[in-house]
Amino acid sequence: RSAGVSGTGEAGLAIPPPEPPPPPPVALVLGGAGSGRAALAAKAASELGWAHLSLESLPRELMEAGHPAGDVAGELLAAGKLLPQPVVLSLFKAAMEVRGAPGYLVDGLAASTSAVAAFEAEVSPVSAAVHIEVSSEALDRRLAAKDGDSWDYFEDVERDLDDDAL
Repeated sequence: RSAGVSGTGEAGLAIPPPEPPPPPPVALVLGGAGSGRAALAAKAASELGWAHLSLESLPRELMEAGHPAGDVAGELLAAGKLLPQPVVLSLFKAAMEVRGAPGYLVDGLAASTSAVAAFEAEVSPVSAAVHIEVSSEALDRRLAAKDGDSWDYFEDVERDLDDDAL
């Protein structure tokens, strides 16, 4: 018999099957819009040689790869809908299957214990997590400095921050 094949060896001793390799490490980078989460995740992924999985770009990437998870997310986004948690999790899981990287930095998962627990149950165990908190004053400065239509919701963010203070 070849090495690593389960069965009976010499003297009738059972040879156990080989252990499956451990899953690659996964680190979550959590934080709100304007916190610098995406830049930190991209930089760390580059330094570590891991894949940066950004929820912002996964629907497009997976659609271009012809993956059904990307198609589902793309249809929802085209209809102006938010992605429900099961779709978000399917995007991360599909991206990990497609990329097969030695490790992953995940950017864009909701910063809640229930979201992290669901990620661990449905996608992969989490090796580490970083939660970036930014003061409302710093967030005001960061968002005001951004250029482009993607930051048109600044007034909504400010209103939400004010509402949270009530």
